[in-house]
Amino acid sequence: MIDPLALHLVHLSAFGLETGLLVLILRQRVWRRFSGPFLYVLLMLAVDAFLRPLGLYFYQLNSRAYYALYWCTDAALGLATFLLVCVFVRRAGRHHRWASVLYLLLIWTLLPGVSRLYQHLRHAGIRLLADWSVDLEISALVVCVILWIVVRSSAAVERELKLLVAGLAVQLGSGAIGLAFGALTRNAVSNLSNFVSGMCTLMFLFLWWKAVVLSSSPARI
Repeated sequence: MIDPLALHLVHLSAFGLETGLLVLILRQRVWRRFSGPFLYVLLMLAVDAFLRPLGLYFYQLNSRAYYALYWCTDAALGLATFLLVCVFVRRAGRHHRWASVLYLLLIWTLLPGVSRLYQHLRHAGIRLLADWSVDLEISALVVCVILWIVVRSSAAVERELKLLVAGLAVQLGSGAIGLAFGALTRNAVSNLSNFVSGMCTLMFLFLWWKAVVLSSSPARI
């Protein structure tokens, strides 16, 4: 078991890093270069630090209203993640001709989600949003990992993009880790699962922080 205080500190550290990263991007005046990551982190901060806590304040954890709020925000994050991966693929494609292949892979990995959408049209609701957000995150994870494998060995791709892709892959992998712990164990390790996912989020933010610092370094080529 993980001490709830340690878990709370991890979450507070993530909020602090998210806020610091946003300030760093604005201070270094690299908003245009990092517009995608900036908006993504801003959405994460808005959801985790404001929207969901406010939902818990006004509604109970097991209420239908909070359930709807949670999955609506999760769907928004899933869509943002998918679009950010598309941005990274487009940026990496400036140096390689295989970008179109990854775009096709993005479409292919979404096919199960489209099929599920068709099957649930008569029962559309929050549950549909939950399934759709999972499909988006899985699609983004698959393509992000493949993109990382390709760019890490490419001298033509700038190092900051490698850090951005690696960080996002770690963040997406944190969800898979949580699901793995949930499948293999039960309530007793739920805090451990959240703790590991939180540490992955901290690593993701650290890699993105390093990418922003690298982009504004005078020594960058």
